[in-house]
Amino acid sequence: MTGGAIVGHNVTNYARDMQDYLAAIQNDPGLETTFAELSAEGMCVSIVRGPR
Repeated sequence: MTGGAIVGHNVTNYARDMQDYLAAIQNDPGLETTFAELSAEGMCVSIVRGPR
């Protein structure tokens, strides 16, 4: 599937509990992921680009 977005919240303060998820979105070549720490909780947005 191409197109779309995946948004994650609490990715900073629950990073230890989300290790598998965070590794998956950071290492998937079909996703372009950006992290923002606008608060202590943190957010990430992954744009689905499709396989490269």
